[in-house]
Amino acid sequence: SIPELSPRAFSFNSPHGACQGCQGLGAVYDFDPDRIVPDPSISLEAGAVVPWASGDRGLVTEMLEGLRRTFGIDPGVPFGKLPKKLREVIFYGAPGQRRAEGKGQRAEGRKGKSKAAADPFGADFEGVIPNLRRRFLEGSWTDQEGLEPYRALRPCHTCGGDRLRPESRAVRLKGRPLSE
Repeated sequence: SIPELSPRAFSFNSPHGACQGCQGLGAVYDFDPDRIVPDPSISLEAGAVVPWASGDRGLVTEMLEGLRRTFGIDPGVPFGKLPKKLREVIFYGAPGQRRAEGKGQRAEGRKGKSKAAADPFGADFEGVIPNLRRRFLEGSWTDQEGLEPYRALRPCHTCGGDRLRPESRAVRLKGRPLSE
């Protein structure tokens, strides 16, 4: 059920109508894939993911091996030549999922449904952007300052830039959403 429709439900300036993800702004300051991988002609092992370049080299090597083993990602291929689905796995992760031949051995994830340990560089890979978000939120101000160059103003992922709550965006006039 939704509250009674009133003019304030269609105002992004009102808390009754504003999107909760962006508070009615239509955009959020978040990590930008184009800043994380500024040159897609570089391979993963050559440093395409810039935040990984300053990290522990042994850890990055272990991560690349886990991604190759679990998802079939070749770390020697230029990032831009990887299939879109694999680039999405690198950016946003794919917890609890494995390549087709590994389906029978699938770990159930972090909720303890299986005795298999979580595989942070394989089936439970968090993804670069969720990892950076977590590190930004939990880190000190110096950590945040170091991650700031990878952030940019981006359209809100909740409302898509429409600035309204889902209930208000669901209202249609002659089959068209209010944003049109």
